[in-house]
Amino acid sequence: MEVAAIPDFEPCIHRWLRDYREATKQTRKTLATYLGVTEAMIKKVEMGKRRLGKQPLGRLVSLLGLPSDQQAAFIEFARSCASVCVKHFETGFRRV
Repeated sequence: MEVAAIPDFEPCIHRWLRDYREATKQTRKTLATYLGVTEAMIKKVEMGKRRLGKQPLGRLVSLLGLPSDQQAAFIEFARSCASVCVKHFETGFRRV
């Protein structure tokens, strides 16, 4: 899979992941296969309904080619932001 430039920062991982996928012209299926999850899971993550687990996030970090000093910060961003998005979705008001 080709590594591409990281899109501009988005305030939440679900929007960022969608923007990244679209910027790299990947389908949900292609990205899901690389991350080891289902296409439905990618869709749910992009909608803010679910969050990526540790292993898929690790694969995403590898795909992005992030330097080691930025990996922990990216994972923290992804995990913390996703928790807030999922909670908001479950309570009826999504973070946008």
